[in-house]
Amino acid sequence: MIGTSATPQLDRENPWPGLDSFEETGHAFFYGRGREAALLLEHVIDAPVTVLFGRSGLGKTSLLRAGLFPLLRDPSPHLSLTRIHYLPVYVRLDLEADAAPLSRQLHQAVHDAIRAELPDAMLPSDEESLWEYLHRADFELWSARNYPLMPVIVIDQFEELFTLGERVPDLVRAFRNDLGDLAENRTPADLAARIRRDEAVFKLFHLRSQNYRLLISLREDFIPDLDEWRRLIPGLGRSRVRLLPFNADDAFDAVYKPASNLMTDTLAHRLVGIIAGEDLHRDRDTARTTVDRHIDDFGNAEVEPALLSLFCRELNEERKRRGRPRFDVQLVEDSKRDVLSNYYLSCVGGLPPRVAEFIESELITKKGFRNSFARDDAVPSRLTENELARVIESRLVRLDDYHGAQRIELTHDVLTGVVREHRDRRLEENRRKKALAELEARVAHERQARKEAAAQHEAALEAEKQRRRSELDRAELRAAKDRERAAREREETAEAHAAVLRKRSRNLHRVLVATVVIAVAAIVAAVGAVVLFGQATDSRHQAEASLRTATAQKLIAEAQSILSGIQSGGDASALQNECWLPVR
Repeated sequence: MIGTSATPQLDRENPWPGLDSFEETGHAFFYGRGREAALLLEHVIDAPVTVLFGRSGLGKTSLLRAGLFPLLRDPSPHLSLTRIHYLPVYVRLDLEADAAPLSRQLHQAVHDAIRAELPDAMLPSDEESLWEYLHRADFELWSARNYPLMPVIVIDQFEELFTLGERVPDLVRAFRNDLGDLAENRTPADLAARIRRDEAVFKLFHLRSQNYRLLISLREDFIPDLDEWRRLIPGLGRSRVRLLPFNADDAFDAVYKPASNLMTDTLAHRLVGIIAGEDLHRDRDTARTTVDRHIDDFGNAEVEPALLSLFCRELNEERKRRGRPRFDVQLVEDSKRDVLSNYYLSCVGGLPPRVAEFIESELITKKGFRNSFARDDAVPSRLTENELARVIESRLVRLDDYHGAQRIELTHDVLTGVVREHRDRRLEENRRKKALAELEARVAHERQARKEAAAQHEAALEAEKQRRRSELDRAELRAAKDRERAAREREETAEAHAAVLRKRSRNLHRVLVATVVIAVAAIVAAVGAVVLFGQATDSRHQAEASLRTATAQKLIAEAQSILSGIQSGGDASALQNECWLPVR
């Protein structure tokens, strides 16, 4: 079971809760719904089950708490014949995955409400179901003023069973059966089985009594879902109350009666006129001032209670910020646009931008008139279920049936101006962003072109450097090759020279060897020659000596012959002496 959120305390300086619901404690400031509260009271008293339905933003919860609940506690001023008073039990079911069974939540809500109101009363035990407790033979509740009390179990936000309930279908299915037993006063199957097994159990209950009432409140667009439950719970279709927007008179009461100390009735008419869309329909050429317009001028204009309460609260906050004791015309005219604009921004501010774009493009026409859009076409292609639920809950949009099809629309024409302003501002901002983007793109393109040109220039320079470097590399390569070739040639030349030298060396070695051999041979020959020469010389000398001796002897012989013929001993001796050669 979901606890109720704390609403700001209402007093004479703060008589409106804004978008928050009125609490029962704020009923003294709750005006404009007297007829609806009395009608709802009659239905609750007359029917076991009552269904309250209406569009989002019409104040169903406020009507229950601040309108109906005080009447339930003391209905005698409205219904003089009744002595029964009623104990309202407010319930909002918790549909989280880890929540307790829904019937147990209902049981706990009744338990807590009775204990808070009647500390000494008989309370439901944990072992018995709520149906069993309410049908006890000894069940009775008495108020402090000694009036019999009948519990009225009010299940608010019932549409959440069809939305959030999709996450816990088993819990919802079980609750539907238990709710059907309560609504139709059917004996639960398990209790019937116990009675069949033991007749004594029957005496513990008044099976036909129905000392309680059920009231179910939900959004109008979920009535088809509720109708599907009618096959099991026919009572859901027997007693229904439809809540409609304020008419101009009721809106005036809601503004002026709780704040007569803060404004004049004329200014209250002006506030109603703003929310009723007075500015949308006023003739621009009229000479009549806006504050002089009477409420009858609004005809059958409808006023959204949530927007009216929001506008009044925000305007009151501005009054307090300015330190003014009362509302005045300047305050209203200065603040009216800002209040609605801030409200619109608060509704779409926490959502993705596409939500505002959808509202601004699809829910108003190009000229700013209210438009509608098929729900099936919007979800999920344009909005998610959660996003739609949030803008409905904030009372910005609502669902209406058009020929059997649900369509999304703004809750009131008064919002079209604000939505159009934001649309035009967004479109202008988009145009400015587009122009800026185009300028930035152009600058970026030019910058890119310059960068590309610079890059091309750099590339050309780099290519030239590469070319020169390549040429240098090729030149160095050629030089290296030349050096290598020269070195190789030098090596080859040196090798050839070395080979020549080696050849020459070998030749010289051969020549040297030959020379040595020759020299040795020459020496040997020379030695031999010397020896031979000596021998020859000796032989020659001997020969010469022998020759000379022979010659001498011959000459001597001849001389002797001659001498012997001339004189004996004269010249022959002299000639012998002249021809004498010494002998070696």
